[in-house]
Amino acid sequence: MKAFLILNIIGHILAASVFASPLDLEHIAIKFAPTVIQEIGSNPNADEFTKVDYDGDWNPDNNWDNLNKFLRPSTVYWDVIESETKYFITYAFFYPRGSVDFLLSKQLRH
Repeated sequence: MKAFLILNIIGHILAASVFASPLDLEHIAIKFAPTVIQEIGSNPNADEFTKVDYDGDWNPDNNWDNLNKFLRPSTVYWDVIESETKYFITYAFFYPRGSVDFLLSKQLRH
């Protein structure tokens, strides 16, 4: 049986009427958060997104080793850009354990 992680996040383009304050932009990001559904693998801790510096440093090379040594608060990074007519909302997620296969099976790992 496969497990899934479901979170309510954001991702819409809205009509903007006036330039918003930072608090208003945060409210916009929260109000229109989308739902994120992802599969959880055999190591659920590795499939949860968290803060980039969850282990107290900005060194991504030690994240695999530190995965079970630190708390990993769920964290979603967001940005709202406002034009004269629209808001553009972006969301980003950091996974402490990630790998990508590329270029003849060489693996990139953080």
